[in-house]
Amino acid sequence: MMTKLRRSTLMWRNSESSSSIRLSSKERRWVVRSVATLLVVGSLLWFFLVFTSLSYVPNISLNMEQEEDCTTYNEVDQNQRFIIFKEYDGQGAGNTMEGLLAVHIFGLEFNRIVCVHPSFTGFHLAFESYHPKIKSACSRLFKCDMGVQNPDVYDFIRMLNFHPPLDECQLQENMASFENRVIWIEGNTYPRWPRLPENLLFTEYYRPTQALLDVLPWTTPPRRVVHLRAPDSTKDIRDGLDDATLEVLGETLPTDTYLVTNQVLWYDWFAERYGWSHPPWQGIVHSAQAISWGNRNGDNIPRRVLDNESKRIGSLQLWADWYTILRASSVIHTHSDFSSSAVHWMNIVDSSVLMKSSMDLNDGKLRFKPEHFRLGIPAALLSQRRKDSALPETQRLEHCKTVKE
Repeated sequence: MMTKLRRSTLMWRNSESSSSIRLSSKERRWVVRSVATLLVVGSLLWFFLVFTSLSYVPNISLNMEQEEDCTTYNEVDQNQRFIIFKEYDGQGAGNTMEGLLAVHIFGLEFNRIVCVHPSFTGFHLAFESYHPKIKSACSRLFKCDMGVQNPDVYDFIRMLNFHPPLDECQLQENMASFENRVIWIEGNTYPRWPRLPENLLFTEYYRPTQALLDVLPWTTPPRRVVHLRAPDSTKDIRDGLDDATLEVLGETLPTDTYLVTNQVLWYDWFAERYGWSHPPWQGIVHSAQAISWGNRNGDNIPRRVLDNESKRIGSLQLWADWYTILRASSVIHTHSDFSSSAVHWMNIVDSSVLMKSSMDLNDGKLRFKPEHFRLGIPAALLSQRRKDSALPETQRLEHCKTVKE
């Protein structure tokens, strides 16, 4: 490189031979060094700018002009089909995540992209799409599709386990249709749960945001997690929380057990007696009711959470607990959709629901029952069901009002 630079400098000097300007050998060396320095600095600056621009946007399509330009939206995206998942008001995080799981099953079955509506702010605070193309497609859908601004333009479906069952024939037809390009769903269940596809795992679709990573109380996920869901009121009776059962639980499980609970006073109780670990939270915020269950340093009276920063921190801590259960390989929990949804999303095989210990047998053993989605024979996927009375119930389309044979 130095040889080429010196040759170019000499050529410049010869071209000016008619003038009286002449450079000494010392001056020529200074010019060469200056030019070389400028070239090196310029190259390093260019490389730095390119590298940092790529590093800070790993999840966003690099073709930003196309992503932001809605003039080509219909041409580029007309063959894509979507499901917009919307949080149902009044449902807790567990029920809502069961609904999101159901929608993702539909997405796999019917080749539809699942987009979580921006109004589900707690979820978006904690998680982001793992796939840049899906993130870009959803971003363009919400930005460019005018029909999305008005839910009445597209089909709207509610799938709730406390509502009458859906017409499975009509649901199958709508999902398979290319005319119904966008379908809205609010829900907390699937129409008769099937066995999950092997490639359907939460971590294949979503990953923690930096905000969630900042509050996670561990670097390596705990292997064994116990989730104790204290009741909301005296009418909310849950098995497995009596003193005798909790004592047997503490004596039975090893010291590497990690406790997740909405009853923060249990943190120290299990830590002091049985050596269990736990997160450092001082209180837990209910995902649906926006109340705090109390304080480790005082009483445990539920209180309304009003300020936005407390809600934000409480939301992140709640999702950190859910993600802790999700990443475990062994889970024991009392009846709770919060923990059940995490187990379901990752299909954690070593999981069970804690019941009240049978003290009348006087054997000091814990009693468990299976997860709700593992009871009975799983149904076929909706896309594989048929209207045929000769088929077993698990393979038939049910609750059909109008049928196209």
